[in-house]
This record gives sequence, structure tokens and C-alpha cells, in this order.
Amino acid sequence: MKIHFHLHYKTVFGEEMGVTFFTEEGGEKMTLVLSTPDGEVWEGVLDIHENTSVHYKYILLRNREPILEEWGKPREITSNSNASCFVYDAWRPRADETNAFLSAAFTQAIFRRNANIPAPIKRKSSSAQLICKLTSSAIQPSLVFGVVGNTEGLGNWTTPVLMEEKDFPNWSASVPLGSTSEVIEYKYVLCNPQNGAIVLWEYGENRRITINRPISVSDQVVVSDNAFRHIEAWRGAGVAVPVFSLRSLQSMGIGEFAD
Repeated sequence: MKIHFHLHYKTVFGEEMGVTFFTEEGGEKMTLVLSTPDGEVWEGVLDIHENTSVHYKYILLRNREPILEEWGKPREITSNSNASCFVYDAWRPRADETNAFLSAAFTQAIFRRNANIPAPIKRKSSSAQLICKLTSSAIQPSLVFGVVGNTEGLGNWTTPVLMEEKDFPNWSASVPLGSTSEVIEYKYVLCNPQNGAIVLWEYGENRRITINRPISVSDQVVVSDNAFRHIEAWRGAGVAVPVFSLRSLQSMGIGEFAD
């Protein structure tokens, strides 16, 4: 299986982008240096064995030495056949404020999911597949994320495809990929899981990928996005208790652990 990496990251003179990866069968971490025509669009090809899982992260290089690694856990791709996988990823910056919503306080408490929400129906298809992946926890427990776009598989902007919570806050949806060479525009939406109705569209311009290479019916195109674009930032209310105001029978509240 060949994995074709595609990443947008604007570098300066002397910098390169790379992929650090390891496989479950090998375990040793290796680096694939990507190439670019303009210092902003980076691409590379990795050849792996069939039925192999690859864990990877993007890194910034200078003189072939890593100087910056993207934030978060390693990404994962599993090869199920000898087909090709075309991966369109987005760099995960460490300073992104939405990273806070991926902490346990939000994923396991504030935005804890409703276990009674039914899983979306999977559609079987003999054509190439477009797999949309979204990492986001900022959603009401009674709603689910969906994806809608300008292709028949993405509902032609009218009927969203509900996404599956494989590993919250990670969401994914797989749809048939029509033409082998096209510009796909899409957006993520908040949906009612009972009837599939759109509750809220994400803010901003349409997301876009351009597929300009031959794709066979057994290939996959995987698009990964970092967060749902809410119109307004999430706001919460709570109570802050200063440590020095605490009192007990044994202490007058001077900030010790016993308080």
C-alpha cells in the first residue's frame, strides 16, 4: 500500500517538513522527508505492507534535524489492501486554543457524550472512498457532527452524512468518491441524530481539497480537520474558591495541603 501525504505548511528558507512514523510490525521510529514546489504545499509517499498500521506525526526540520513537532497524539492509518491512500492533513499547532477542549475535563465531563445516541448507518460502496475525519469535543451531548458538500456522496449541500464517534472526540464519515479528478468543497454541521436535520452550520468559507491525480475504485482519500468552526467561542460559568478562604476544625486556612 502507498500512502500519499499532503500537508499545507508555510516554511522559510532552510526549513523542510517531514513525517516521523513507526509501524506496529517494526516499532522503530523513522522519518520521511517531504518535498515541495513552493515551500507551502508538502507531499511525500510511503510504501508499507498490507494490513499494517502506521502511526505518524508531522515535524518541522532544519538541516534534516527536527526543531518542532505538531501537537497531539500520533495519527493512525491502517492498510486493508494494496490500494493507495491519499492523506490530506492539517498541521496541529500547540498554541491552538481549541486544544483545551480535548482535555479530560471537557471530553469526560462538560461535553460527555450520550451513550444512547444511535450509530449512523454505514453504506457499502464499490467505488473509491472519501473519509472525512474531525477532531472536536465542543458539541452538545444530544447532537452529532455531520459533513455536507458539493458531491453526490456528500449530499449536494442538502443532506448531511452523519459522522461516527469511533473514539470521541474523534469523528469520521466515509462516502463514495465520484470523479477521480475534482475539487471537493464541504463543511461540517451540527445535526439531530434522530432525523439527520442540520441544526447549525460551521462558520467561515467552504473547506476545499483538490484531487488532481488518478484514483482507482479501491483507493481511499482521507481528509483530517482539527476543529469545528463555531461562530462564537464556548463560554462557561463556575465558582472559584480561593485556597486562603478555606477553614476546617484543624486549620485557619493558610494555604497548606491540610486545608
